[in-house]
Amino acid sequence: MSERTSIGRHAIWREPDTGFVHFVHDGMFDEEAAATFLDVMMRYVSDLPPGEPAFLITDNRRATGFTSKARKVLASANGMPNNSCVAVFGVSFIFAAALKLLTKTFALVATTKIHVSVFAGEAEARAWLAEQQLLYGTRKANA
Repeated sequence: MSERTSIGRHAIWREPDTGFVHFVHDGMFDEEAAATFLDVMMRYVSDLPPGEPAFLITDNRRATGFTSKARKVLASANGMPNNSCVAVFGVSFIFAAALKLLTKTFALVATTKIHVSVFAGEAEARAWLAEQQLLYGTRKANA
């Protein structure tokens, strides 16, 4: 599944060459967008071989935030494979700090480990995800 799905001004697709799920956050993310995002993301996850982690790259350069209802929908999500990796770029210092705090809080109660890292730019985010693919055996070196 690699077709681009529009969610209002946002978009999500799976990159066939890297296997990354690419999400572009554009503007405010509301409850409906969060529910649609999770539905599409879970379709991508269901296509993975059993036990294989998901690799998500999120472009937040045009993001303006999340509504409280959207945060609630996202916080209640489950179904991501263990050791899935999320690379976030294009966020402010404040958003990055809040994301790190939320990630640590989630880790205390979650049964699934999700690795989240924040980067200044897309190149660094992609490099980290490629390293994680090597680490978890889902990509061969120089592939």
